[in-house]
Amino acid sequence: FRSSCFLVAVLILTSAAQADLKLQWSQELPPRLPAWEFTQRMPQDRSYEPVIEGDLVLVGCDQNGAMVALDRMTGQEKWRFYTGAPIRVAPAANDEHVCVASDDGYLYCLSHDGKLLWKFRGGPSDRWVIGHDRLISAWPASAAPVIDNGTLYYQAGYWPVDGVYLHALDLASGDSKWTTGNIQFRPFRAMVVDADELYVYGFHGNGVFDTKSGRMIGNKPPKPAPPAEQPSTPGVNGSVSHKAVQGDWVVAATQEGVLYGFGPNDVAEPTEHKRAAPQS
Repeated sequence: FRSSCFLVAVLILTSAAQADLKLQWSQELPPRLPAWEFTQRMPQDRSYEPVIEGDLVLVGCDQNGAMVALDRMTGQEKWRFYTGAPIRVAPAANDEHVCVASDDGYLYCLSHDGKLLWKFRGGPSDRWVIGHDRLISAWPASAAPVIDNGTLYYQAGYWPVDGVYLHALDLASGDSKWTTGNIQFRPFRAMVVDADELYVYGFHGNGVFDTKSGRMIGNKPPKPAPPAEQPSTPGVNGSVSHKAVQGDWVVAATQEGVLYGFGPNDVAEPTEHKRAAPQS
């Protein structure tokens, strides 16, 4: 009974704190060019999916393959790192590392100032193909990577006929701990680690893998948790598709390609970062 009362109190306090959020800034990005534009059941890359980690807001771009880091408080760009193809899944990050999976077939591990620490190829070769009107690897990422206890879990490959690979990498060095290549479904959505089990969700199948060995130990991971109640974000112009929350900071992404940063600070006027007009 006491723990239930405590949980209710935390939820009330959290909701009250987030109710006081104020619009701090907006950052206009190019509209997304989704891979599966005309397939309603595959909407995962139709809008930006920002991630807040420390003082950074991280967002991957499909037009130019850039991982862009914004200042959480101001929305000002701090750095960008270019990969070789579109970025269609959210990055994984902790207090030291930013891990980016690209359609170029590589996982890039960056420092918090945007410097490359190491990279890892997810497929067996550097073979390129035409995919979604772009040149991409034959083994692009289709599920978002996840970090747990010093290990990065990374997936590469769309189609089982070409090979779908799952990797466990040492986060500090990028060295491989294990690789599994006998996956008979197409992963999507973010992977989830729970104790010694890695849950991979997909189309036409799912998988539960042992985090120590990579051995598949089941095919029925638990249903993804229902989305938590999202804080209100007044002042957004457009249809909100994703929200990233860290403490008393929220970043909302709209389907129109604009990020809105909310925080506790009083500002006379939110800062607008407009996209530069194309050169004639």
